[in-house]
Amino acid sequence: SMRSQTRHETQFRQGRLHYRQGKYFDAERVLNEPLDAAMTPLETERRIMLANVLMSRGAFDEAREALAPITLDNPMGPYALYNIGVSHLRANNTPEGKALLEQVMDLPVSDNAAHNALKDRAALALGYGYLQQQQSEEARAVLMNVRLKGPFSNSALLALGWSYFDRNDFRRALAYWLELGTRNRSDASVQEALVLAPRAYEALS
Repeated sequence: SMRSQTRHETQFRQGRLHYRQGKYFDAERVLNEPLDAAMTPLETERRIMLANVLMSRGAFDEAREALAPITLDNPMGPYALYNIGVSHLRANNTPEGKALLEQVMDLPVSDNAAHNALKDRAALALGYGYLQQQQSEEARAVLMNVRLKGPFSNSALLALGWSYFDRNDFRRALAYWLELGTRNRSDASVQEALVLAPRAYEALS
């Protein structure tokens, strides 16, 4: 049993290394092999990582199949649910994707920072999905769920600016982008806001 556990851990680390190095073909080859019949933490993580690899090549049905056995009561369940929702959105199964991401967004706030960041990430994904469909009001409603001091706040402020700009409310768009301009300029969202702000100024004149 100990030998088997060691072998599985070594196999998983090899797949994870390939994944982190961007060697997705090699990662998929290693991660395709189950580590346990039960949904152990290692097997759960293997499935989530495999699903990310599968989605990178557009194999959304296979990704959802890998994630399906991970239930919401599993500590990694919210991450699996988020990835299933994203896979539906990327496969243009929009209603299904939105419903699942809303589930993640509406999960109770936790003491776990990663859990709360996942809720923000789900709201951000939903917001961008609505923006792509030119549904500005719906986008704003979900983007307002992203915490102002969370890791996704800059992206949310950028998207909120777009939600107003697309409706020709340039003054409100400018307010969000100017707020971003006061933040760390190494962030991609801040850099984009600095480019967009002059456009909003020009539209106002």
